[in-house]
Amino acid sequence: MQPTWIVVASLVALGCGASPAPLAPPPPRPVAAPAAERVSVAVVVPEPAALPEQAPCDAGDLDACVDLAVRYADGTGVAKDPAKAIALLQRTCDGDHLLGCTTLGIIYERGLGVPVDAAKSAALYLTACDGDWLAACHSLGGLLERGEGVAKDVPQAIERYRKACTGNVFDACGALGELYDEGTAVKQNYKLAATHYQQACDGGVMGYCNNLGRLYKYGRGVKKDLKRAAALYEHGCDGKDLISCSSLGVLTENGMGVAVDYPKAKALYETVCTGGEMLGCHNLGVLYSEGHGVPADPAQAAIWFKRACDGGLEDSCKDAK
Repeated sequence: MQPTWIVVASLVALGCGASPAPLAPPPPRPVAAPAAERVSVAVVVPEPAALPEQAPCDAGDLDACVDLAVRYADGTGVAKDPAKAIALLQRTCDGDHLLGCTTLGIIYERGLGVPVDAAKSAALYLTACDGDWLAACHSLGGLLERGEGVAKDVPQAIERYRKACTGNVFDACGALGELYDEGTAVKQNYKLAATHYQQACDGGVMGYCNNLGRLYKYGRGVKKDLKRAAALYEHGCDGKDLISCSSLGVLTENGMGVAVDYPKAKALYETVCTGGEMLGCHNLGVLYSEGHGVPADPAQAAIWFKRACDGGLEDSCKDAK
């Protein structure tokens, strides 16, 4: 809010029977210089600096054109301009630049400044994947698995995921793990799920460390090992995966594979909750409900359950009342 300036008149104290003190005359008003003495000053507006990618792109460097397109798509150092971004990416894709094709596919899949067009995305990903741009194979696998822009085809999705995973696109390894873990679109196979989750976790996709830890926690496809589960959760949590932090909190709260440590569990849940993952808020509610490391406080528990419920975790809603 802009400050409001208040002008307060000064009062001069009056003696008994005395006349008011005279006020000082106002300062003289500035006199404008004669027209002959006035100087015109031209305001020079500097030209906007050329983007470093522009010249090499104009000279035919398609890598630079992709980088320039990303600038226009994100608005980095320049006003957002989806039309320019798309034109540049189309130019690169027409020149067989497979990253350009993939990036253009992402723009159409996510509707970044343009209407969503999954069919266009699928065609672009297919071009790039067939040219062995493996990140595009992962993206195409997702569309095939979900039936977006193409007919649903899980076997083809697995083939594309496998090609990407073999080329160290670790998100694709995790996607394979999820398919075999869930067992809805393919026959459930926890052993294969564990293998692919391990690849993804080792590749730095921390969310899949949590999934692998869950398999060790329950002994699915691997020998049950709570210490190994805790180590995997901790690794994922150290990598900023909030679900891993929540899973580690549960083991720490209940002394599963690690010593009971209520303060640590509480700190983990708080990190998860404040990070926007409602499972942490729910677990804080459980702490206060059970009195684990804190005085049992049903009212405080209800506050955390309500926060989780309001955040979309339906299982918390019945406890929020």
